[in-house]
Amino acid sequence: SAQGGVKIVYAAEAAGDLAFTAAFDALKARYPDLLSYYLVLNKPPAGWTQGIGFVDPDCIRKNLWFPPTDDHLLVMCGPPIFEQIMC
Repeated sequence: SAQGGVKIVYAAEAAGDLAFTAAFDALKARYPDLLSYYLVLNKPPAGWTQGIGFVDPDCIRKNLWFPPTDDHLLVMCGPPIFEQIMC
C-alpha cells in the first residue's frame, strides 16, 4: 500500500518554544491518517514522553519515511548550526 501524508519532526529548546503544536493537533484531529508529528526537546519538562536532546539520524529513521525515495520532499528549517549538523 502507498504511504502518503505529512510527517514532522519538530525540535525546540523547551516546551514553551513549540509554536505550532495547537495547529498540529487541529490538523491531526481533522486528518488523522495524513499527519504525524514527533516533538524533540533539549530541555524537556518532567514526564516528557517524546524525544529528548537533538534530532539525529536515529530520530529521523524512526519518525520519518526511511529510507527516503524520489517522491519524498524534505524541508528543513533551523539556525545555521542545525543546518551544519544535519547537512
